[in-house]
Amino acid sequence: MKISLIELSVFNTSAIGVRSLSAVLKRAGYQVQLLFLANSGKKDESDIFIYPDPVVQKIVNLCKNSDLVGVSFLTSGFHRAVQITERLKKEMDMPVIWGGLHATVEPEQCLNYADMVCMGEGEAALLELVQRMAAGQEYYGTLNFWFKKDGRIIKNPVRPLIQDLDELPFLDYDLSGEHFAFIEKKEEFYPLDRSLLLEFLTPKWRRADTGNSPFYFTMASRGCPNCCAFCFHSIYKDMYPRQRYIRRRSAANVIQELANFINTYDFHGGIWFSDDDFMADSSKKLQEFSELYKEKIGLPFFCLGSPASISEKKLEYLINGGLRYFEYGIQTGSTKTKQVFNRSFSSEQIIENCKVINKFSQDIRLPYYDFILDNPWETVEDELETLDLILELPRPYQLALASFRYFPGSVLYEEAKKQGLISLETSQIYSGEFLKLKGTLANFLIVLYGFFRIPKGLIKFLRRPGIVRLLNRKFLASFYRIPYKLQHLIERFFY
Repeated sequence: MKISLIELSVFNTSAIGVRSLSAVLKRAGYQVQLLFLANSGKKDESDIFIYPDPVVQKIVNLCKNSDLVGVSFLTSGFHRAVQITERLKKEMDMPVIWGGLHATVEPEQCLNYADMVCMGEGEAALLELVQRMAAGQEYYGTLNFWFKKDGRIIKNPVRPLIQDLDELPFLDYDLSGEHFAFIEKKEEFYPLDRSLLLEFLTPKWRRADTGNSPFYFTMASRGCPNCCAFCFHSIYKDMYPRQRYIRRRSAANVIQELANFINTYDFHGGIWFSDDDFMADSSKKLQEFSELYKEKIGLPFFCLGSPASISEKKLEYLINGGLRYFEYGIQTGSTKTKQVFNRSFSSEQIIENCKVINKFSQDIRLPYYDFILDNPWETVEDELETLDLILELPRPYQLALASFRYFPGSVLYEEAKKQGLISLETSQIYSGEFLKLKGTLANFLIVLYGFFRIPKGLIKFLRRPGIVRLLNRKFLASFYRIPYKLQHLIERFFY
């Protein structure tokens, strides 16, 4: 039985989810083909991202000998998933599965197009489904799946979370000819070889910091200690009540995966841990991991932390092990917005944490601090509170700024629906660009200070109430977007 898995990724071909699914299926003896379409598609006249028709046909041609096709995507990839699925169903007689975060939270919507939807963790579920299908058995009772059959929907509950992550095989990076990457400039698929893989694994959005080094992407844990109202983790925690949500692989297991990849591909880049909060573990366990990592791997690595988990001792252990790239989720400086986001961390706590990070500035090349702007519930004063916090953070750092987006199924998505804040689903939900900030005075000042290093004294002068009342005008929106556009041009052409 041959299964094709299509990843409509946001950034690159790391695609940890489908690589894990493929590894599980391959271990059981099934043939798996992976198709990566990283950050591709163009907006049509309806402001939605789709593929040119010849590209869709090439996808269909690659999948023509498959017995089952799976499509994994985020909400931003919904219309492209529809486009691919409709063509597959038109030209071939094969079942199509949808999976990923959007499919998990909007299964009924997805079943308007797909034959089945996988919800939550998919490794054990997909393997059971494929085994039943291969054996000619009835499969409509497979846990984690919703099915469309004879005009009705069959809804199965989810199975328990995988608690022992060491039981899973390592991510599928086998480059034997069954992995294909889409090159958007050429509108063509190419078999992934070592050089093309490393090109895709070079994070273009961090070139100024990482120096065009390729990174092997993996995860050492699943779950997050936070329960932010804008995030999918709040949904997952409701799906899996009374279960241990944060699970971590053993240090030995992670190190063996990394060593296998390094030895196989003569890899000399870095390691990118995509865990939602890598530091959400005890100091002792992070010390053990760091010592083993330093001894066996020795490459610089990236990870994320949050106010819920960071400490000086943890940072010290990780830096000793090789931590050189660090991202810290702050999100907002507004007292009111922290309540809206369900983040209870005070600005004083965040500033102290950043001072701790700053102690290691000779080791951490440039910490990234995450902020979510353009929150529809914020006033100008709320926005300026975030600016005030940024002004107090010790340099050096880089800001990672994102425009607020509604994630279907999240607490804030549901609240926005109740309040009538979502009027244009296509542009606000499915086609919104989270890296495109609105033209507001606060955003203007944040970019001027955070990226262009405009003196703090001048920013504070422009932030004075009388000046704000004078400059906070809608007709200046286009002007206020200029620094952010210029920032992206500089990063694109000079790094």
